[in-house]
Amino acid sequence: MDHGQEGQQPQHPLRGDPGGGVDQITRRSYRYLKRTIRNVVVYKETIEELLGEVKRRGFASLLLIGRSDLAFVVEYACAKHGVEYLESDPPADDGVYYLYSEDYIPDDELEGVARSEASDDACEPGPDNRGFLQELLVR
Repeated sequence: MDHGQEGQQPQHPLRGDPGGGVDQITRRSYRYLKRTIRNVVVYKETIEELLGEVKRRGFASLLLIGRSDLAFVVEYACAKHGVEYLESDPPADDGVYYLYSEDYIPDDELEGVARSEASDDACEPGPDNRGFLQELLVR
């Protein structure tokens, strides 16, 4: 709280004085929201490209492994491309593509696979049946 000069009322940063704290918070919040929406659109497009490639390669379903803030985008892209979205372990089947979430930290064995088999094309899954959102979205 700013007490200002003698004889003036103190100004609170969140009270509605012109150009004060509320206006600043509103502007920052709006910019943050715009940036977040822009990022979600970019992520959506990237995930849709991945799902198109997964479908072209003949996978019938996708299992998202780990907690993901983008699960709703992955689920939407699966529906759009006709790929079944799975939330639990599938039966043993070669038609499943395993997508590790952006929060999933692969163990050493999987991390080596992801890095050594990664394609130069950001939307191209590796030569096997797994991919990593963490790597896909950073490119």
